[in-house]
Amino acid sequence: MTDQEQLQKNALCDRLMKDGIDGRPDSEAVDRTGALTHLAVELGRKDALACVGAWFESLDQKGVSGKLAIILDYYRANAIAGERYGTEWKWEQPTLAREIFFLRRAVNHPEFTQISVRDRCMCLNNLGNRLRVAGRAIEALAYWNRTLEVEPNFGMAHCNKARILLEYANVLEDREQRTIFYWMAHKEASAALAKTALYTHVHDRVTLKSTKEQKEWLESFLDVDAIAKLDPLASEDTATTDEERGYRRWCRENCLYLNLLNDLGPYPVAEWDTIALPVHMVPDDAPHIFDSFFYQMKQEYVSARWLLYEGVTAKTPHFSDRDVFLAATEPLPALCLAIEKTKTAYRTFYSLFDKIAFLTNTWRCVSRKEMFHLADSGVSTGTNRSVRNLTLRAIGASALCTGSQRISSRGRMTRWPSRRPVASRR
Repeated sequence: MTDQEQLQKNALCDRLMKDGIDGRPDSEAVDRTGALTHLAVELGRKDALACVGAWFESLDQKGVSGKLAIILDYYRANAIAGERYGTEWKWEQPTLAREIFFLRRAVNHPEFTQISVRDRCMCLNNLGNRLRVAGRAIEALAYWNRTLEVEPNFGMAHCNKARILLEYANVLEDREQRTIFYWMAHKEASAALAKTALYTHVHDRVTLKSTKEQKEWLESFLDVDAIAKLDPLASEDTATTDEERGYRRWCRENCLYLNLLNDLGPYPVAEWDTIALPVHMVPDDAPHIFDSFFYQMKQEYVSARWLLYEGVTAKTPHFSDRDVFLAATEPLPALCLAIEKTKTAYRTFYSLFDKIAFLTNTWRCVSRKEMFHLADSGVSTGTNRSVRNLTLRAIGASALCTGSQRISSRGRMTRWPSRRPVASRR
């Protein structure tokens, strides 16, 4: 930005602050709020950020609704980010939490699909960026994937994915997995640099430059064409029945495999529950408490995952529900074996969180006492990665248990016909 351009933008910023938004139509007020937000962040003007913060409060009290509410939340998240830029990173970040809140509210608005493609991409991409800053890279990947579903050529989403996949690859111990992540990072970087890639802001050039350097670095040691010929995301179909094949497909599509490759997407190569504790050594007379406890949790998760699958995919009543007399109440609850399987799965998933915390705490305490030594991997990388993968999968499965409307509606539909007016007989 030249000195002349900076003077002009400061003058425009001052004029917007002076004119305000009082008495203006909602659409004009939102546009002016967005313009001042952009200028305040770009110029680093705290007075403008304070002014626009008051405008957001005013518009909140006024009750802006519909598509304008979505855009307003997007602008508000950007304004809050302007307050955070240049500050020291901390574990507790209330400003970042507020940014994520407003962007989540925007993308979950009932009319979100009705706003422009550009605005949808900006909301989803920015939410992914905020989650990455919060250390939640896997969730960030999901939002960048959603961005590319809206616009497959949205360049910044490709840049962001390339960066995260490269960082992910750099901490993997397994060479084969690391190579696949590198290859996917190169694929995303290539898409970001393609002539068809779309960018919305002049500042994107900086990110584009780093993405180009990333791509060149990967090409310095990676035989991209040779890997592509091997089709690394494919895998042999080992399912013995159509039922098993459907279950495996459901697991990978919902990212429920305990496999780091499932974070790349619903690819057949991820159809294995492969996560394990990192290589470690204990005294000869020490019990295998860590391995035993970890694999117990792993088995509980896998079993609960199957119960959840049976619960949400059941299409007909089970014979155990027949001739079970239940009082007819209002509102009529969803009662059947499928619902009980789903509830049991949810309780199992939820019980894992305390066990994960116990394992992590015990692991670290023992390592401090020098009773435990790691070989070729650190506690902060190998252990946390395995436990985090299990945690994320349990959270995702729990969300499927509680968030699916299909479960409750199917429970009502699969009820056996009532034969008595005062009771429900299935």
